[in-house]
Amino acid sequence: MNSASGAISLVFILSMLPVFGLAGNLAVSSANYDPAPAIPGRSMDFTVHIYNNSNYDAKDVIAELGLRQSDAYSDFPFSPDSEGGTVKQLGNLPAYQSATAKFRILVDPQALDGQYTISIKAGEDGKASLSVPFTVRILSRKPIISLESSSPDSAAIGKMVTLAVSIRNTGSSSAEGISIGIGEDRTVTTTGAVVERSVVPLGAASIQIQSLSPGRDANVELPAIINPGTEPKAYFIPIVIEFYDENKVKYTQTEYAGLKVSSEAELRASVSGIVPAFSQGEKSRAIINVFNSGTGKARLASARVSSDFAGMGPQDYYIGSLSPDESYSFETEASVPEGTAPGKHEFMLQIDYKDAFGESRTVERTIEVDVLPAASAKGSDPWPAYVVLAAGIGAAFAWFIAANRKKQAHPGN
Repeated sequence: MNSASGAISLVFILSMLPVFGLAGNLAVSSANYDPAPAIPGRSMDFTVHIYNNSNYDAKDVIAELGLRQSDAYSDFPFSPDSEGGTVKQLGNLPAYQSATAKFRILVDPQALDGQYTISIKAGEDGKASLSVPFTVRILSRKPIISLESSSPDSAAIGKMVTLAVSIRNTGSSSAEGISIGIGEDRTVTTTGAVVERSVVPLGAASIQIQSLSPGRDANVELPAIINPGTEPKAYFIPIVIEFYDENKVKYTQTEYAGLKVSSEAELRASVSGIVPAFSQGEKSRAIINVFNSGTGKARLASARVSSDFAGMGPQDYYIGSLSPDESYSFETEASVPEGTAPGKHEFMLQIDYKDAFGESRTVERTIEVDVLPAASAKGSDPWPAYVVLAAGIGAAFAWFIAANRKKQAHPGN
């Protein structure tokens, strides 16, 4: 009884030896994916090479991909192609032979750039007994529009300004259907109040660019106006950029251009009250008027007077502050040399002041005046001698005629 049982057990063990001894020895010899790195929103082809490192055939070999990341509840950012799946039946694999399994994997459009792991599994008899990790890199291949520069960096209240904006595609694919414009001209606060923006676009709301390749620049001009009631200070102007990638996915981003808004003083000058008129060899006094026709205040203003025809004295004058629509007058002397050519000449006025931001400004103004010849100046006497003499002779003659008429009217006297 015991010997019979032992014989049966020995036969059973011997019958099992060929099964275990003839099994294949599978290994993942290589794997690759294309494109590399993988791109969000696109599919990738994943290829696995399975090698039977054994003297015996491997039966019913399968290759399988494990897409789920460690400690994750889903396969994100990967998903299998709807037709291919994640398991491939490779059949029998002869000794020291390889088989290839190809998979089509979709990469989620929201996938972040980084390194991800896919498990490559293989086994015989339709069961995966081997698992090898494989790293897949994901890198966004999309257009990125960056604001490179903008000018000017300052503008005056109540004036038009043209923002010259330069953009660049710093991404890895072409940007299509680009639209660029200044942001909304008003915003609504959390309380429902409407706030008007200080910088309002003019003309077309946006500028269109058909396409922009990676690494290329484009320049656009955005006309705008600074509202008259704007507070003088620095502003960030929102530049809204909308575009599409090659897959028609829309992107919207907002860049900002810095702009210093100031209320500019506009100082002008005139001359009045020249006594006597400028003439050769004469000294005259002139009243010079400086007035502010701008929207901003000029502080700590001073003026320096010079001319191309006369010696001036004094030349430097302190004005102080000039608010919009204010003026300041001062008197200066001009000594005209005898050799000065008669005709049109110029006063030159240099005005230095500080603006609302405390920055120093300088303006130069030219005032045109007339210089008369010496004889003309003397002839400008309102009662010249010959006029007085003629008037005296005329009066005497009139008296003589009147006296004769009186004698004729009374001959007896």
